[in-house]
Amino acid sequence: MPLRDIPLPRYVRGAGGYLVSKNSGQISGLFRHIEELQGTRPWGRFLDSGTGWASLEWALTLPLAELVAVTGSEGRLAQMSKDFGARLGPSHRLLQGNWVQPEFLSGRTFDTILVDYLVGAVDRFAPYFQTRLFPRLRKLARGRMYVIGLEPQPDSVGNPDAKLLEQLCALRDSTLLLSGDRPNREYPRWWVVEQLEKSGFRVVSQASFPILYGRRFVEAELEVCRRKLGLLPSSLQACFKKTEADLRETLLKRVKQDPIQWGADYVLSVETDEPNEQ
Repeated sequence: MPLRDIPLPRYVRGAGGYLVSKNSGQISGLFRHIEELQGTRPWGRFLDSGTGWASLEWALTLPLAELVAVTGSEGRLAQMSKDFGARLGPSHRLLQGNWVQPEFLSGRTFDTILVDYLVGAVDRFAPYFQTRLFPRLRKLARGRMYVIGLEPQPDSVGNPDAKLLEQLCALRDSTLLLSGDRPNREYPRWWVVEQLEKSGFRVVSQASFPILYGRRFVEAELEVCRRKLGLLPSSLQACFKKTEADLRETLLKRVKQDPIQWGADYVLSVETDEPNEQ
């Protein structure tokens, strides 16, 4: 397949990074694009290397020989086990682990690997490990890998709507840091492509998805702030609470009219030199 860079339709970003296509129900347009890239190729043994509710929901609709879904969070593992437990079959495994652990899934290989916003989330679970992530996953890969990522926030100068979203993201990240947590750190597509190629992967397809941010995203990110407010130093709580309330009123009023376009997601399809082992 030739290398290609395709600008694709805009999608509305919902709660927690979940993307909802205007025309495709509850499955992300990014996942639908991956299905098109996969075509008739068997999914085989499937690794969701940084699982979440959206990616696991999608993976459970696929004809897989085996599914291994990994999260770095014990809390997320417990909640996802509760939410998905009744739907997990004998060939499905939901695991908690960290890719910095060399023994984790050692000796295993997978025909298909999904890297769904994992690069940006690495800073939360394994700071400074970003350059070692793809060499780590390369040891497990024996076929196709799909990487979904978010481009770092673009410049909002001259775009008042984007400025509002920029303030929202800044408030969210500041609240996380001051409460003792760590926010995601996104990397540009060109950096990810370089790291993939250095790690022994061959990039065969690239696609860009402009994003529309709607009410669900705004409410979800503001809720993150509200949950963390009580963990902030007492001298800052009143100020942050007022900032959150003001931004909530302004942004929800704005996105009630229509979503705000800002930034883009990307999907990379990459392969190893080894054919799938059936």
